[in-house]
Amino acid sequence: MPVLFYLYVYLYVYLHRYAGRSSLKQAGLRYCFVEFREFLEIQLLRGV
Repeated sequence: MPVLFYLYVYLYVYLHRYAGRSSLKQAGLRYCFVEFREFLEIQLLRGV
């Protein structure tokens, strides 16, 4: 489970650091980030 948390943090930092240059890239990364965040929340609710 900690691995998913570190991946979540990495994606968050990557999104804010590198996605500001291209609006299309930013939109795509934000969509992936939201999908992953929802997946992570489901895993946390399951208690896995």
